[in-house]
Amino acid sequence: MAFEQPAQAEKFSPRDHPEWVNKLFLIYPTSVDMVTFNNDDGTPKPPSEVVTADVAIVDLINPETGRPTVLKGARIGGKALVPQIKPYASKHNTAAAGRLRQLPGQGAKSGAYVLDNFQPQDGPTLTAFDATDWRGQIQQPAPPVAAVAPAAAAPTYAPAPVQQTAVPWFAVGDGGAVLQKLLASGVANATGLDEATARMIAGTLPG
Repeated sequence: MAFEQPAQAEKFSPRDHPEWVNKLFLIYPTSVDMVTFNNDDGTPKPPSEVVTADVAIVDLINPETGRPTVLKGARIGGKALVPQIKPYASKHNTAAAGRLRQLPGQGAKSGAYVLDNFQPQDGPTLTAFDATDWRGQIQQPAPPVAAVAPAAAAPTYAPAPVQQTAVPWFAVGDGGAVLQKLLASGVANATGLDEATARMIAGTLPG
């Protein structure tokens, strides 16, 4: 028997990522658990709720992939964020969407993070990205296996079909301008993206 280490959850820590603030988030919560953390001196804190979720930062491009930043199985805490997103954990395939903001601090304490409502102009961007199946939840069915091979048909003679080479999306219409915008913004593998993803990413870039 082979043994594997447990999978590690992605870290959701806005305080360590100031570039997340004001970005467009799409959050699919999958569970809510009570977790006990420790103080710096090792004593336990009161139990608090933590949400496990798949998170996409739709308009923050990951330079390693050229695609929006994704955190799979992220564990999200916070007295402000958790109440905003935990209701969707009980609703199948339902996400919370919005822009991450930080509230003003109080004294020595830094402000909490919250999700502001997304704007109407964010709707098409969210829809286009979510259609890419970034969570890997949808699988195409396997092709059926024939129980008996069909009988061979009598040979027929016809001209061989002409092989046509597919024209890349960036060679048609305004695709070239979209490609140039992606390349100018540092998306190195832009030519390898499908047209829908390329246009969605380009739509989130300035200019």
